[in-house]
Amino acid sequence: MLQRSCSGSSAADLDAGLESLSQVVSGVLDDPCVSQMQLTRRQKLREFLVKHGFSHVSEPRLPAGCAFFSRESVYPIHVAARLCDDKIIRALLAEGADPMQRTSCGRTAEDFARKGKGDIAEVLALLQSHAGSKSASWVKRQT
Repeated sequence: MLQRSCSGSSAADLDAGLESLSQVVSGVLDDPCVSQMQLTRRQKLREFLVKHGFSHVSEPRLPAGCAFFSRESVYPIHVAARLCDDKIIRALLAEGADPMQRTSCGRTAEDFARKGKGDIAEVLALLQSHAGSKSASWVKRQT
């Protein structure tokens, strides 16, 4: 998976990571067992990941100049929590993101949500409901 170094990634590395992500999404889009709602959720999630410089729901984005994450490796769930985007958080959790994942500075998505702008109640409820027990799909994806 693509990881950005502190000095930034090369264009070739970024292109390779995006190509890999596109192949995964294309495989999912071709699966006849996937519902239209799942396709829409996964497409929106893919757009979110690309927009924010991530290659996978479980891969960190290393420091590369983002304003409020300047010296910290963060995961997609942290960015979505800071943005108070409950739809993306649902999609991340459905795709195996760990709600208790810590940044390189030890902060969780709940920490980011509490400082976010917007309605944090739904975001906190989502994160807390998944925090105590990782879903079977998360455990399965990690093995």
